[in-house]
Amino acid sequence: MNLLPYILASIILFHTTFIYIDDGSGFGRIIQAVCTVLLFAYLFPKWKSFFRKKYLKLNAIVALISICVTITTYVKASYPYLGPEMSSSLLGYMTAVDLILLFWFVEYTNYKGYGLLLTKIFYYCLTAYLLVVDVDLILNRPTAELIEYDRTAFVANLIGGKFSVSYKHVFWMLLFYMLHAKAITKGGPVRLLLAGHFFVAIIAAYLVKCTTSIIGLLAVLMLFVAPKKLKELSYKPWVLLLSILVFDSFLLLFAHVLQSDFAINLLTNVLHKDSSLTGRMDIYSEFMTLLNSTPFWGFGTGNSYKMTDYLIGADNSQNGLIEMYMLYGIPILFTFPALVNAIIKHCPNLQRSFPILVYLYFFAVISSVEITLGLTFIYYASFMLISFTPRKKKRKPIITIE
Repeated sequence: MNLLPYILASIILFHTTFIYIDDGSGFGRIIQAVCTVLLFAYLFPKWKSFFRKKYLKLNAIVALISICVTITTYVKASYPYLGPEMSSSLLGYMTAVDLILLFWFVEYTNYKGYGLLLTKIFYYCLTAYLLVVDVDLILNRPTAELIEYDRTAFVANLIGGKFSVSYKHVFWMLLFYMLHAKAITKGGPVRLLLAGHFFVAIIAAYLVKCTTSIIGLLAVLMLFVAPKKLKELSYKPWVLLLSILVFDSFLLLFAHVLQSDFAINLLTNVLHKDSSLTGRMDIYSEFMTLLNSTPFWGFGTGNSYKMTDYLIGADNSQNGLIEMYMLYGIPILFTFPALVNAIIKHCPNLQRSFPILVYLYFFAVISSVEITLGLTFIYYASFMLISFTPRKKKRKPIITIE
């Protein structure tokens, strides 16, 4: 059995949706476009795997979201407003195609029984990138501002801004957990290796000054040590969706409470933090402006930053739900929860996929102050569909001669 084509296709998938290499010139988009074409060429002869009855309802929702992204991309050019120049439509169309290709590939992986292999490939790819990034962080100690805003920073070119660096360390740790779940449960050296991954993720978040990632890692730790009944409750799709709604609504609904004298004193004198939470309270006070200004289909892929800056003078909305709404409008508010629900219900082994579910809760917690929802969330959620069960080989009938 020649696995080389599949291995190469897996590496291409990794560079299509999970990593972005760029020097600020847009070269990274060219890499993604080439990977998209190559991935489609690999999957096209296997088109039947996308229409298997097992995933028919799930794929219908995936296709619906892809169509919504395509429509958003098509209609955004006709929006009657005086503002910044919109992102290239090619990015939106490519995003719509990549979403379908991702689920298509994962489902084909399960059909062939390559789930364990795909997870290992992603883990080793991430290990290679993060090893180079971490060495650079330790030796050169680039500032958080340089990583986030100056594309000349080596780390920013290789893997993205400080948030991307931090979040990918967490995903790397959880992939290790997924690969060694049974051994970790039994204890021993593998559990120490998991602790080492956790420690590296904490150090990386500290070096790039990503406080939200550190807070999210605490939530990850709490889920790791949670009682069995609480873990089983976290498997319910409605619990994850409710968590997203609660965390993303909290600061919006209680912004006035956080601006009280008691809260300001706690933030500034006890926690030594900016009372506006690095400008987030100012942004949340303007969230109705963002909601009222967003058209039905949203502003399209890559345009939320520009429109947030144009409308309220901020870099982004600092809220996962608002950001998702600004990108893809009202349709995404219905299709997103439908797809999350379908993914969890199609998960072949919730205990095996628990680390990926933890990562989704990690995103849910920090989406209250960062933009971690939308298609990126869905990309990572697709890993819950991966099955480690090898494909059963059909036995040839035994012919007996009497």
